Amino acid sequence: MVERCPDKTEVVGSIPTLPTMFFTSHLLAGGAIGAVTGEPVSAFLLGIVSHHLLDRTPHTDIGTYYWGRWAKLGVDRSNFMIARPLDWAVGLTDLAIGTAIALMIWPQTGYSMPVLFGALGAVLPDLIDNGPFIQRLFRKTKFGKAYHEFHWRFHSTASPKIWYIGLLTQVAIIVLALWLLLVGSSYF
Repeated sequence: MVERCPDKTEVVGSIPTLPTMFFTSHLLAGGAIGAVTGEPVSAFLLGIVSHHLLDRTPHTDIGTYYWGRWAKLGVDRSNFMIARPLDWAVGLTDLAIGTAIALMIWPQTGYSMPVLFGALGAVLPDLIDNGPFIQRLFRKTKFGKAYHEFHWRFHSTASPKIWYIGLLTQVAIIVLALWLLLVGSSYF
């Protein structure tokens, strides 16, 4: 059975952070959606929808390793998202890997605009709601506050006990997305 995190705000010491599925998974899934739809606007919108469906899928992310630390500190989850240097390193490495894979694959799709728009739609929710340079401004707006609450509640981080299940979901998403981008989209 998959355990769900009762409160998605993770805390390292006194600094809160919100867990996020890996950027690479979202980026490649959105690109695959674009390859399948073949249309930029629907790819972008379905990319946004896919973001939340993937966040709902139990997965391992940085939050897995802070499981349970936030409750005793009572930190407001709307605070700035930053954690240990290791978390930044993992996040930036994920960003670099996802971007590098996307840049290698995109030419093979003929520089497809639907692939680009699907990928952008899939990462947009984390960029605006969890991006370290925009999240405070975004969450101060009425829409941003409501969106953050929705985004936060719809999330499903795997607990440390089942980290391997959460990692398998990430790997499965990446493999399926790569297949759709490189081979499978020709079947649609």
